[in-house]
Amino acid sequence: MSNTRFHRELNWVTSAIMAILVVTISSVLGVGHASAADPPGSKTAARMVTTNGKMILGFAYPTAKKLDKIELDDTDQSRDGSFTLTYTVDYTDKDGDAAYVTLKFTFDKSGKMLGVKETSRSSFWPAFGTAKLVLEATKEIIRNDEKARNSPDGKKLLAIDEPTEFLAELLNLKAGK
Repeated sequence: MSNTRFHRELNWVTSAIMAILVVTISSVLGVGHASAADPPGSKTAARMVTTNGKMILGFAYPTAKKLDKIELDDTDQSRDGSFTLTYTVDYTDKDGDAAYVTLKFTFDKSGKMLGVKETSRSSFWPAFGTAKLVLEATKEIIRNDEKARNSPDGKKLLAIDEPTEFLAELLNLKAGK
């Protein structure tokens, strides 16, 4: 075997080993993520978000004057079929200034919303901050009323820790999930 042929075969073997290593390392470091342009259920989930943009903005920033635009920025799918949709919500704040909040919505593989979290914002006040205060005030009222505290609905409300949980459940109910 000539030296040149040996080097070509060695380069091929080295390339193959490197490819195997890259795939293996990517699988280990990717921790369950698979690339997919359009996860199953994502179109229904996207419709759930976009058709309820005003309600979502109302929970995030109740004093916002107007929803200007809601735009999909990113989609990510996990190996178990669950996925996230990240949206930037452009709105006009109470002072008439342009503002935005970026929200990441998490869904199971069937398109049921599991949660939502803020990833960035233009406002000083965090998204869902006011809703958190209202939720806590409502829970305090329920805790102080024995009848409400012991009712099935009161127990459900007391179990909710974040307004985003309530929002996800509300949107799932509207979507029939």
